[in-house]
Parts: sequence; structure tokens; C-alpha cells
Amino acid sequence: MEKEDMEKGILPVEFDLTKSGLESCFKPYKVLMLKYSWLSLTEEEPKGSGHLWLKVNELLPDGETKSRASVIFAANDYVDMGIWDFKDATGKGGHHRLYYPVISEDEFWERLAESVKQKINESSGKNLL
Repeated sequence: MEKEDMEKGILPVEFDLTKSGLESCFKPYKVLMLKYSWLSLTEEEPKGSGHLWLKVNELLPDGETKSRASVIFAANDYVDMGIWDFKDATGKGGHHRLYYPVISEDEFWERLAESVKQKINESSGKNLL
């Protein structure tokens, strides 16, 4: 992720114009993680990577699975992007992150739109949008 862009408030995602919805920005399992978080997770009831990993694999089409490491990396990317945050908890094995969303899906789309606008203006060297 580009730290410089993130400091400007630009979401560090690639936008695929051939796809629609959240799939235009994220792999299918990452979309499942986001949708699940917006429906089920709160700051008061965050969930750890083990729960997220089980949920993602439950929601994926038959025959598809994702490793726990993939889920952890995606969760940490969401934290870095400012989409999720976490609480630190202790338990078996040491410290664990319990994740929850800090912006809604609508807020995500607003931030993405602003990010695209900023990047187009910056890339063109003009104030097009």
C-alpha cells in the first residue's frame, strides 16, 4: 500500500472497470469479509481471525477455501486502509486482534469516489473533477 497516498486519504485499491460492486475492488473472499463485517460485527462485539476464517470458508462456494493467513492479511489490510479497526485481546497463545468495521459500506463508496477523483486530478495534472 502506498503510504503517501494513504496520508492523502486515498484508498489503496485497484479498481477493475470490467466488474461491478465490491468485486471491482476486492477478491471474492475479501468481499465476503467486508459484507459479513458490515452486517455482523461491531466495536462492542468484534471477532478474531479464527472466527472470520471459519465464516469466509462457510460462505465461499463449494470446493473453495481460503487459508487463515489470507484472512489475517486481508483483515490487517482493512485496518491499514481505515475500513476496520481492532481491539487487542489476550488469550491462549498471546495477543489477538479482534476486528470490527469503522466505516459503513456507503462511507466506503464515498471514500473510494473521492480517492478516484483525487487520483485522476493528480495523474492528469489538471483539476478535471
